[in-house]
Amino acid sequence: MRSRTVQALTVSGVVVIVAGAVFATTFGGPSSEGDYAPAHDRSSSGPDAAPVDDGTRAEGEYKAVIALPDDRKVEVRFVKRRGLGERHYDPRTKKWSKTNLIYRTKSDPCQGVRLSAAGGTVAATADFGLFCYDGEPPEKSIAAVGTGEFTEWEINRHDKTDGWEKVRIAKTGERVSFVRSTEELLVTLRWSRRDGYARPEEKPRPPTKLSEEFFGSWKAGDGSQRVVVQERGNGGVATFFSQNRERCVTRVGLIPTSQNVGQFIEVFRVKGDRSKRCPAYSGFEFLKLNKAGTELSFQESTRTFTKAEPNKEERELPSHPAPVFSVDRDWLGGWELEDGSRRVTIAEPEPGKPTVTFTGPGSCVARAEVSGSNDGQDFSIVATRPAKRIKGKPTANCPPKLGDFTLSGDGKTFTQRIAGKDLTRVRSAAAED
Repeated sequence: MRSRTVQALTVSGVVVIVAGAVFATTFGGPSSEGDYAPAHDRSSSGPDAAPVDDGTRAEGEYKAVIALPDDRKVEVRFVKRRGLGERHYDPRTKKWSKTNLIYRTKSDPCQGVRLSAAGGTVAATADFGLFCYDGEPPEKSIAAVGTGEFTEWEINRHDKTDGWEKVRIAKTGERVSFVRSTEELLVTLRWSRRDGYARPEEKPRPPTKLSEEFFGSWKAGDGSQRVVVQERGNGGVATFFSQNRERCVTRVGLIPTSQNVGQFIEVFRVKGDRSKRCPAYSGFEFLKLNKAGTELSFQESTRTFTKAEPNKEERELPSHPAPVFSVDRDWLGGWELEDGSRRVTIAEPEPGKPTVTFTGPGSCVARAEVSGSNDGQDFSIVATRPAKRIKGKPTANCPPKLGDFTLSGDGKTFTQRIAGKDLTRVRSAAAED
């Protein structure tokens, strides 16, 4: 059996395609010990299984078997320390062919085998790489196309990608597209029965936007909250209003992970005393819209919302929502040690970019970017952005060591932990910067 291999390599940002003929290794009967999947068919798509309609798909962790309208079947499987194997079932002889290696490698397989079929053409994808099965990204992503009697397969290898996410195959089987995406690009590898593989095409990926069904007023099923979701850029801003005695208003910034899922990126308490219930949600959460566009739910919380008419308070919200800040109001302002020295000022000049400014002995002034925890009480210095000295001579304490901050429950003090020791800071009596 012969398989044509087309290798896609990236050299200095340019994709180079190298084509060649590779003769596959053939071995028959049951697989040798250690193979990932048996060569004899024990799956539900075995020789006696009912055929399925054309244009079907199949996948499996170690192998996949797909049935064609003419009762033929094709199996593609991982073969341990050998590569990717293929065999096919002939309904006339009621026998499977010997297993042939259509791609050879000793690398670990991962992400399963996926098959698509239409018009007598079968397309397969598989991935390989060192420690790939343990979660490392694949080093080699394989696209394979077989036609006719499946004695020849055309193979494309693409290096250093996360694999092909989708396969689109024409009803006639004349054309196949393998598609993957990054945050910025949509990459398509095209195959045709006449020309084989073309060079991969890269196009800017259209930005993901929240569905229009997200926006508007919603009420919780248990009556505890209402929320208004407003459009901002490709995402949105959700404003939660508590409906109980402990009045709390919480603003949340949403970025779309898909049209129907918004991830929380910033959470800010607008009104109400800080407590376990205020702000209403932590920073790690996802707001989800059902397919019908009639219900909102969460990844963590069990609360659900349904559409509602806006009330007076919700109608008074600005039509164009402002960005959401990330630092709880109890943090903002000036702080100092209990003896009045070494002042600290916490501010958020831009949404999502809070800073800490230190004023110490010897006219030392230093500033660092910080990030907050989900509950608003812990405050940590961003490790990749250490404090920068703004004024003063460089010394062992300029810029100072930073450590982690923990805010007290009443918001009147916070503890700064440095090298295993705790420094307690209180509100500064001096005018704030």
